[in-house]
Amino acid sequence: MPLPLGFAKFCAFKAGATKALDDAGIDWVDIVASQDAAASEAMTSADLCVTAELESAIHSSRVIIDHGGQLPELPQHSIVLYSGDNAGNQIAQTLVEYLLRAYS
Repeated sequence: MPLPLGFAKFCAFKAGATKALDDAGIDWVDIVASQDAAASEAMTSADLCVTAELESAIHSSRVIIDHGGQLPELPQHSIVLYSGDNAGNQIAQTLVEYLLRAYS
């Protein structure tokens, strides 16, 4: 039986996860046919599929699977932040400061 995956159509993690599964010879099927990430989150939270996301994005209704090496390693992802001079934009400046504290 193929591994049920739940990725929104344009999810940034989909290509890397499916390539890792293909390279490992693991059959999979993407059961979420939506462009909306909320559909993927709902299906994953209901234990109908698995997905890949940043560890920092894990929601309380989902947990990291301890697969004991049965699933392949996934590619590393980074957050890239481009920021101009935000001196006149307090919201942008606050966001930059928050992201730097959270991910540094």
